[in-house]
Amino acid sequence: MVELLLIITVAACIGWWRAVRLLARSRALLRDVVEGMPDGFILWDANDRLVAWSDRVSDVYTITGPQLRSGLPFEELLRRGVEMGQYPAAAGREDEFIAEMTARHRATGTTECQLIGDRWMRIREMRTPSGGIIGLRTEITDLKRALADAAASRAAVEHVAHHDALTDLANRRLFLKKLGRALRERDKAATLFMDLDGFKLVNDRLGHLAGDSLLRAVAARLLDVVPSDSVVARLGGDEFAVLVGPGYEAEVVARRIVEAIARPFDLNGEYAELGASVGLAHARSGEKAEELMRRADEALYSAKRAGGRCVRLYPADAVVAAA
Repeated sequence: MVELLLIITVAACIGWWRAVRLLARSRALLRDVVEGMPDGFILWDANDRLVAWSDRVSDVYTITGPQLRSGLPFEELLRRGVEMGQYPAAAGREDEFIAEMTARHRATGTTECQLIGDRWMRIREMRTPSGGIIGLRTEITDLKRALADAAASRAAVEHVAHHDALTDLANRRLFLKKLGRALRERDKAATLFMDLDGFKLVNDRLGHLAGDSLLRAVAARLLDVVPSDSVVARLGGDEFAVLVGPGYEAEVVARRIVEAIARPFDLNGEYAELGASVGLAHARSGEKAEELMRRADEALYSAKRAGGRCVRLYPADAVVAAA
């Protein structure tokens, strides 16, 4: 009987030992899997207390990572990070940030968060059958920078495609686009076409570099005298255009342009004098952008034929009275 009990005991011990070894191997395998993941792994129980985490989580959370310990509540860990400056977005709105991040955590799903040092992390979380939360933390700093660089590159290409390289004013393509939009949204718009009088003489006398500086100076004066929400464009050469929106007297704007361009330009000690011929056309109901520009161009040539340094309003024989 004693021998039988001994055999049963030994067998039970062997079974228990095998079970312990199997459990240890399973835990080691799970640990290898978790630590081998490129993402940080973190587990919270149904009461939102920390259960387990991988070393990668400590790497991502450089400030609060060393403070991770089992049983630590999610909100307490988050608050420590906020107090220690781990989250730039929390500055000045600490309690609101904690409430937002806690709500996102409990709702689970995917979100992004900025960390100190302009680092970014993607957070993905899901509920376990027992009510806990499994979370993955992925550093996406390089991805965010690549996306930002791509967006900046697209914006730069877009800017170059729609702006004059010399003056940085809108080019003909952008002017036509904005004019078309203005005519679709409202009929009350006016277009001014301006051509410089005497520019070729200055360009020939002082050289092309001085001519380029002069065109940039003209662009600056135009921006100074037109309403701030106007669109100013260089159409090419020494020809410019201005889109004047409703609420402004286009004739008054045109006279200001003529007066502004008549003032001498200082080009590094060399003075240049120019004039401005301006053609003005008001939009008609249902008119297309190309037609309005054609009429403004006709008015401009009328001003040139009149000797320049003046404003002509379409139809071609209309004259804008002097200020």
